[in-house]
Amino acid sequence: MKAHNNNSGKELADQLAKEAACDDELDIAYNKYPKSAVISELKELGQQWQSDWDSSNKGALTKTFFPKVKDRLAKRLQMCLNVSTVITGHGKLRAYLHRFKIIDDPMCPCEMNPRTTDHLIRECTLFRKQRQRLKNSIIKASGSWPISNTELANTYTNIFQNVDVFLTVHLSIFISVFQLDAQNLFHNKFYFMPLHVSSTCARNM
Repeated sequence: MKAHNNNSGKELADQLAKEAACDDELDIAYNKYPKSAVISELKELGQQWQSDWDSSNKGALTKTFFPKVKDRLAKRLQMCLNVSTVITGHGKLRAYLHRFKIIDDPMCPCEMNPRTTDHLIRECTLFRKQRQRLKNSIIKASGSWPISNTELANTYTNIFQNVDVFLTVHLSIFISVFQLDAQNLFHNKFYFMPLHVSSTCARNM
């Protein structure tokens, strides 16, 4: 309608819109924002987020667990150090520490392969018993083994949370197995603190 054609309702709406745009102190009335508009914007944001996730060259391991952003948003994961280590591959894993030259050798003490997330979950002979418990839980829940990271994280989320327990053993023996004493940790700037404190932290990993 050209220039609102003296339509009082549209003229008033235009006036109020201009006042709102010029008033920085005006409170935003979210309860008057159309639900359909919110849904539409969230959908667009989700699509953009997924596009960014797909095109990123980062988070390669995390993508194997959550290739779809919406699936991760739908999960209420109880995040902690161990679960974060599993999903990202960052943390107290030999392969990760070797990547940043904190240790010299990425190989697992089982001598099969570098110690990575996938190696711990699927190969390492040192954690055969823990893996068997994980496998039994998945099969009991009508799953199969071997299982993909995506299935593990999304279809068997509650069981996936127990990977935290699975890795607790690994992390608790990290220092004793790899023989990283406090002096080496300090020298490699793994901890920026006095040696006696570094030693305490190391024993508690």
